[in-house]
Amino acid sequence: MVDDGWLALMAEASSGVKFSKFSDYVLDTYVGDKAKFPPELWSRAPHSDPRTTNSAEGFHRHFNSQFTGSHPNEDGD
Repeated sequence: MVDDGWLALMAEASSGVKFSKFSDYVLDTYVGDKAKFPPELWSRAPHSDPRTTNSAEGFHRHFNSQFTGSHPNEDGD
């Protein structure tokens, strides 16, 4: 799924040496079959998962929603 999207994006993108190097980097690092960080590690289906794949971010989002302001006063004022 991710690799299909990446290939579609590359088909529409411009060409050039810098772009080609960037494309190769993304492919080798995040998208390809032998990527250092393959899509299985970072890509999730949005319909069945929480709003974020980062559990720490999700925790802080929920925790911060419990307060009325960004710097709550201990006195309650």
